[in-house]
Amino acid sequence: MDALDLLYSALSRGKIIYIGAESIVYLSKLFNRNVIVKRRIRKTYVHPSLMDELIYQRTRKESRALVKSLENNICVPKPLFVLLSKGVIIMEYLRGRRLYEVLEELETNSNPGFSFAENLFCSIGSLLGGLHSLGIVHGDFSAGNIILGDKGPCIIDFGLSDFREDAESRALDLHVLNRSLNALYPSITKMFWDKLVQCYLEKIRDYRVLGKLEDMMLRGRYVEERRYKNGFYNKQ
Repeated sequence: MDALDLLYSALSRGKIIYIGAESIVYLSKLFNRNVIVKRRIRKTYVHPSLMDELIYQRTRKESRALVKSLENNICVPKPLFVLLSKGVIIMEYLRGRRLYEVLEELETNSNPGFSFAENLFCSIGSLLGGLHSLGIVHGDFSAGNIILGDKGPCIIDFGLSDFREDAESRALDLHVLNRSLNALYPSITKMFWDKLVQCYLEKIRDYRVLGKLEDMMLRGRYVEERRYKNGFYNKQ
């Protein structure tokens, strides 16, 4: 067992804060400093050699996305150590509040600060536009994966990220965000969504994305309408 293996073994004794389909995330300490330890989960139904390759490639892609974002002033957690063969990334812990916590307060406030909310939605649009301009798509750009702290909005959990520049993939990031916001905060999202898209386009100017996004939204509305028409929700 080498030094990095020993380091990971010690850090992974921290507190588990998230267990997902792809990874386990721990909150631990390194030199009295909070750090995040993320380890990809091995799937027993996948052949071991294939699983090894998948873990290696996905961890490599995630760490590359983090490093490229940091190099271009996109706020993301800084990777401190990466163990590709074990699917482990040890990264800085970003202090702040999840976007959904902030929006919940704004949604329940009968008179939310207009300029604050507008600037918040604009900064999120700019953040995603900046990420896409680097040729990176997030893959799960939801309200739960955006943290608001001293550095402004930051993006976390690049586990599904990829290096793509097609309009469809970029629109999907926007669509995931729109659905996650509308599900819980419809009124404030309706007020400021156009501002978010405007600030997004100021960063990347890929107007093809708007057409793809509209197609996705129309397909989503069609599915919902069919479910109601067929009595799907009445059967629940």
